[in-house]
Amino acid sequence: MRTAYAVVAALLVATTAFAHHSPIVFDRTKQVTLTGTVTEFRWGNPHSWIHVDVADADGKVANWGIEMNPASQLARDGWRSTTLKRGDQVSIVVF
Repeated sequence: MRTAYAVVAALLVATTAFAHHSPIVFDRTKQVTLTGTVTEFRWGNPHSWIHVDVADADGKVANWGIEMNPASQLARDGWRSTTLKRGDQVSIVVF
């Protein structure tokens, strides 16, 4: 009986994780390039974040939050917690 409960619990967790990380929320056919100033770079788990002030064609500034991979994955890809700093100018392509 304990095994059955463990299997059900594992399936529920796996289903929740898949739904949370589902690519369905992103339109992979539409890329947007954001160019602006870093206001915050949060290095962490389960996701790292970059916050960027981006001005539109009229000069109105909006702060965008870009969700990234976890710090452990970013570190494997060569990123460090010091890769970006407040005030850095960046261009980021997002879906």
